[in-house]
Amino acid sequence: MSIPVCLTFAELLGLLMFQGSLTHDELSDEATIRESLQYAVLQTDLYAMESYALRAMAMYEGNGKPEDFEYVTSLAAAITRVFGVSA
Repeated sequence: MSIPVCLTFAELLGLLMFQGSLTHDELSDEATIRESLQYAVLQTDLYAMESYALRAMAMYEGNGKPEDFEYVTSLAAAITRVFGVSA
């Protein structure tokens, strides 16, 4: 049984940043990204998801360490490629 879910770009980014555990090298593998998202959704409640989304978007907008910004922009590009959504 599958349950359809509509997630925003910020929610996808937050889930994959803070629950996804993806390495920089794994961002090129669509199947790994999808699997990581499935795990993240199952492990996260709605309040945490909102918090993750806010934190991730702050990092995406440049509020954080330079090494975090590099990862978050790479993850954002992967999200756009795999799921077809963007900021």
